[in-house]
Amino acid sequence: MWTYHSRAVPAVGLCCGGWPCAIPIERRASGKRHLDRLEDVGLSNRQKWYWLLGLGVEVGRVAYRAELVGGHLALDLVNTVAWRLDPGRTVDRFTELPNVERWLLAAGVITDGAVVTRRLRDDLVAARDIAYDVLASLAIGDRPARAAVDALHGLVSEVVRSASVVVSPFGWRADDPGGVVRLAVWRLFEDEDLGRLRQCGDDGCGWLFLDRSKNGSRRWCSSADCGNRARARRHYQRARDESTA
Repeated sequence: MWTYHSRAVPAVGLCCGGWPCAIPIERRASGKRHLDRLEDVGLSNRQKWYWLLGLGVEVGRVAYRAELVGGHLALDLVNTVAWRLDPGRTVDRFTELPNVERWLLAAGVITDGAVVTRRLRDDLVAARDIAYDVLASLAIGDRPARAAVDALHGLVSEVVRSASVVVSPFGWRADDPGGVVRLAVWRLFEDEDLGRLRQCGDDGCGWLFLDRSKNGSRRWCSSADCGNRARARRHYQRARDESTA
């Protein structure tokens, strides 16, 4: 089985951060370290460069591992669809229930042993898609469609009706995992500065994040992932240009 990138096929075996999920290490910012660690799964030098360039790499089947890079639970929810801007590679991580459970665990919404149902998955997907339709436009400076705003209004209204009020400290609380995530969508729009909302600079990625850097210069969902691939492509192109000069 071939994958164009870590997010391309849910069962292929590279996690969203670009690491083979069987390797229990933190992401590295250096492309050189990416290449070194890919030795551990038996990739040739050519395969490793193909991976960095976003081409195809054949690896073994390992479990999906969520990467939370959005800076907010609602954005991490939106980012459970990989390669949104490249229809040929788009993958919905929530197609499989075990992936929903892994994401909820990684996000701290549930604990081990919680039951994840298809209904919960469907509720999360509905909230995710409603939020994305508005956020994707805002991230690139466009005005969201009226229908998208109306759908968001319906979601927020439902969230408020189903949430309970906590007096000390005052706030809204949801008592089920789906409610917790939907409430996070509302809080994103209510509490955050969406002027800092960004879309990853990779042409095919489409992931969203809050740019909390002091000078507002963050460009990539992950410098170790999309950022490294962009740098590798530039290096490859320079080397190719020099060889043909």
